[in-house]
Amino acid sequence: EVFPTEKFQNATDGMVLLRVDTEDRKEGTAFSRSMGIGSLPTFLVLTPELLIAGVIPGYSPADAFVRKIQDVERDYSAFQKRLETERKSPRNYALRVAVAKEFILRHGFVEAEKRLHAILGDKAAPPAIREDATYHLAVAQAGQRKFDAATTTLEKLSELRKRAGSNEGSKPVVIAQFQVSGGEGSNQKIEITFPDVTTSFFHLLPQVRNSASIQ
Repeated sequence: EVFPTEKFQNATDGMVLLRVDTEDRKEGTAFSRSMGIGSLPTFLVLTPELLIAGVIPGYSPADAFVRKIQDVERDYSAFQKRLETERKSPRNYALRVAVAKEFILRHGFVEAEKRLHAILGDKAAPPAIREDATYHLAVAQAGQRKFDAATTTLEKLSELRKRAGSNEGSKPVVIAQFQVSGGEGSNQKIEITFPDVTTSFFHLLPQVRNSASIQ
């Protein structure tokens, strides 16, 4: 009922519309899993680079749906402005980390990893920024199924926190079992020493299921 309306057609005039069969057990299923789709219907607004510009869950009347599309466009335009500010502010480490985090949320894992490596390679970056960047680097790596690299990065995070004394009083060990649906990289185990890290990790990656246990 929504798609044939003039309002919807006008709002999506510059977009390529594609319907994906998420239950075909082939490309559609793999694509929906990679994007963390957990319920149907879900409408993804993607850039040509397959960044998530926005997510519109569920059904809506035509007017409400068009407003949601416009909200997505405004939000992504604001993100592009933050990117421009980031390019002009190399010493604004908080902004640089924030932009990397937003790339992760938009499934721009490669862009996030590149930015986080650059921050960690900058000797002027403050310790708290380096710790935050290290953690989110592991998230970006896991989003690309680079689980060995994510494990190594989390081990580095553990060493950073030990040196800073920020893990005093925390529980001894969290064992996080990555359960990735199908394909290579299933059942990857990571051991880390901070319970809060595991919680945030799987919150950011909805397509990964957490079966963590605390020893």
